[in-house]
Amino acid sequence: MFIAYVKGILRLIPIFHAVKKSTKVAALKRGEVPRYEKFRFALDEMRCPLCGRRPHKGLTAQLGQKARSEGVMACEMHGPVKAEIVISLHTTPEKAHAA
Repeated sequence: MFIAYVKGILRLIPIFHAVKKSTKVAALKRGEVPRYEKFRFALDEMRCPLCGRRPHKGLTAQLGQKARSEGVMACEMHGPVKAEIVISLHTTPEKAHAA
């Protein structure tokens, strides 16, 4: 009877090892997927819609990932605001405003 008990436990050891290994792989795959898409415009192309200033890099980095993916920037004067996109081709920002 004792020998059958020991054989049963020895047969379960590879099963526990396989289950432990499969749960580790599933956890790694789930963590690799980003939750939000990256915002496609750089900080140089963003301006505050109220005063026209560039975003403050340090304050913008402190915003959440969801806010940054939606195009929210941090202005020194107005705080977090939805950014206005300025695309310029070798011109000054005043000439190349494009919302």
